[in-house]
Amino acid sequence: MTGLQSNGAARRPAKIPSAEELPPLLERTPLAMIDESVTFLRTQPATLLGVAFIVLLPLRLIVLLLPGSGLRDARPDQLLDIFATSFTSGSGFSAAVGTQVADSLAVFVVGAIFGKLLASWYSGEAPLASDLLVWSIRRSPMLALLWTINHVLQVVLGVLSVGLGAIITGVLLMVAAPVFGAEGAGVRGAMSRSLSLTSQRLFPSFIVFVLVAGVGQLMRFILRTLPTLVGVTVIPIPAWIISGVFDILATTVTVAFTAASALVLYLDLRVRKEGIDLEVAMTRAFPIKETNLG
Repeated sequence: MTGLQSNGAARRPAKIPSAEELPPLLERTPLAMIDESVTFLRTQPATLLGVAFIVLLPLRLIVLLLPGSGLRDARPDQLLDIFATSFTSGSGFSAAVGTQVADSLAVFVVGAIFGKLLASWYSGEAPLASDLLVWSIRRSPMLALLWTINHVLQVVLGVLSVGLGAIITGVLLMVAAPVFGAEGAGVRGAMSRSLSLTSQRLFPSFIVFVLVAGVGQLMRFILRTLPTLVGVTVIPIPAWIISGVFDILATTVTVAFTAASALVLYLDLRVRKEGIDLEVAMTRAFPIKETNLG
C-alpha cells in the first residue's frame, strides 16, 4: 500500500447526522433558540467543541506572545481585575483587550465553520474537522476583513451614539459569520445578507443577542470558577494552573455556544423570510435523479 493510500485509509469518514439529529427548520422563540444551540452542540460534541478549541488556542497564544502583554505576568483569573485597575498601565490594558479580541475573533471564525458544516450536512456531505480548519485558513483573510469591518462599525457607531449604535450593529451583523460559511458569501455579501435577514426581525434578534451574551457569560463563569474552587480545595495543584486550564476550556464552550446561537438564529430567520424549511422538505421528498430520456 502506498503512502497516499495509507493516508486515505487512515481518514475515517465523518458521520452525517440523521434528519432527526439535525436542527429542525422551525420558527422559534428566543428562549427556544438558546435551547436549540445547546442541542446542536450535542449533535457531535467532539467535533464542534474540538473545532472551537483549535481555533481559540492559537489566538490566545498570539496574545501571550505579544510584546509587553500583561498576560505574561497575570494569571487568567486576574483578567477582570486588570480591566478594573489598569487603565493607567498599558501592558495590563493591552492584555485584557487582546484577550477580548482573540475570543471575539474565535467566535466569528467558529460561526463561519459551523455554518459551512451545517450546510454540508443538509447537502448530504460530511467534511472532517481537518477539512473545515483548512477551509477556514484559506478563507482567513476574508474572515478577518469581515470581522474587522464589523467591529470598526460597532466602535465608531458606538462612540457616536453612546453605545447604542454598537449594540444595534452587533445585532444586525450577528449572522454574518454563518452566512459567510453556509452560503459561501464574500465580505460584502455576508454583511448585506445579515442586514437583510435581521432587519426584518430586529427586536427578536436583539433579544437573542442579549440572551446569548448573558447565558454565555454565566456559562463561562460557572465552568471556570467551580472547577477552580474544587481543585484548590481537593487537589494540591497551584490555583493559577487550575484556573488557566479551566479558563481555556470554559472559553471554548462559550465560543462554541455563541457561534451555535448565531447559526440557529440564521436558520430561524431564513425559515421565516425564505421558507427554507419547505425547500429542504421538497428536496428530501423529491430527490433529483439523473434519468436517460433518450
